[in-house]
Amino acid sequence: MALGAVVIEITDRRRAEEGLRESEERFRALIDAMDDVVFSLDRRQRYTGVWGRWLEREGLAEEDFLCKDAIGILGAEPAAPHRHHSSACTDRRARRLRMEGGGRPLLSDLALAA
Repeated sequence: MALGAVVIEITDRRRAEEGLRESEERFRALIDAMDDVVFSLDRRQRYTGVWGRWLEREGLAEEDFLCKDAIGILGAEPAAPHRHHSSACTDRRARRLRMEGGGRPLLSDLALAA
C-alpha cells in the first residue's frame, strides 16, 4: 500500500513540474513576442520581477529593478504616476481596476503575491 502511494505522489509531482515548465514556456514566448516590459510588484510596490525586450533595448537588466520601488529608480516626481496606478493593484481592498477613460474592467479579483 505504501509503495502505491509513493508512485502516485511521484507521478503527481512530475505532472505538476511539467505543467509548471509548460506555463513558464508560454509566459516566456508571450514576453519575447512583445516589444515592451512586464513587471511584478510586491505589496510595498517593490519590483519582484521584470521581463521583456525593453530591458535589452534600453541597456538595462532585471537586477537594476529588483527589490527597488519606482521612487528608488525614477525619483519622487517622475514615480508619482507609476505609484498611483500601481497602488490600486497592490492595495488588498482593490477588487477591480478600471482602465482610464473606457471604464471597462481591466483586472478583477486580484491575486497578490505575499
